Amino acid sequence: MSDISTQQSEEPGRVFTYHSYHERKLVQSKTPRFSFGLDKAVPLDTDAAWGQRAVCDPRRIRYERHHGRREKQVVDPAKLHIDTALHNRSPGFCYITEEAKQKLQELLNNGILQKVKDDYVELSRNIHGNESRQHVLYEDDQVKVVGDTRASGGYLYVAAWLKPQEVQQ
Repeated sequence: MSDISTQQSEEPGRVFTYHSYHERKLVQSKTPRFSFGLDKAVPLDTDAAWGQRAVCDPRRIRYERHHGRREKQVVDPAKLHIDTALHNRSPGFCYITEEAKQKLQELLNNGILQKVKDDYVELSRNIHGNESRQHVLYEDDQVKVVGDTRASGGYLYVAAWLKPQEVQQ
């Protein structure tokens, strides 16, 4: 007996597998799905994607008087709390093949997620917790990473996926 439940796929043989947080098991779907993350941003022609809900701390600013003038001072720069070392059983992956999942995991672990985290300080100037708008956090010829706060006021929902030409190798 299989531990994977299945939804009917319109395209035979093209089914995404993901771990359902609520059902606590592997589930299959005809579209990319995450328990957390921006699954609606992921194109249907990818073979692997990953999503996470990251905690984002906004910049904290303090105003002080200096020589009679009011000046702002950044107390804490913006920070993004996101996993930068994914392992084989990390939740958040949805994939057509195990090989595509491993390829995406390898690319994300080899600096992409760390770059997203490091660049968030600069990106945070355009990302506001009270709006819902997608922002490209990283993109190269193999992977695209996007984020959206979904007007949550404290989370950044993230999605990363292999671009189609990468999975056709």
